[in-house]
Amino acid sequence: MSPIDTLKPNCSIFGLDLVHPFSLAWLDGKLLFSLPNCGRKNALGVLIGNTMALWNPFGRALNEDKAVRTAEHPLDTYVTRAIEQATSEHPARSTILWAHDMGARAAGSPAGPGCCTFG
Repeated sequence: MSPIDTLKPNCSIFGLDLVHPFSLAWLDGKLLFSLPNCGRKNALGVLIGNTMALWNPFGRALNEDKAVRTAEHPLDTYVTRAIEQATSEHPARSTILWAHDMGARAAGSPAGPGCCTFG
């Protein structure tokens, strides 16, 4: 079973229904910044995003989870927790980059809620 076979359903339950794998090698020299490759030239990157499927699970989290509801940025908090939980079962070394934390590096680039790289 590939990491994506596990990751897609784990993300989907949180409304993160767009899970797109890609080879980090495809992006060499094409971004204004480098993505971490966990020490591997053939590292797998995964762009995680959402459609309207996000809103019902996020709404439930707002109603049921005080930490999400009272966070300065509730959606960022929800997505961060969701992706951390969805990726926690994967045994490979990984790095998660958050679009909401990338600042100027993501300016002009199509960044989703999170980008994971698996080594």
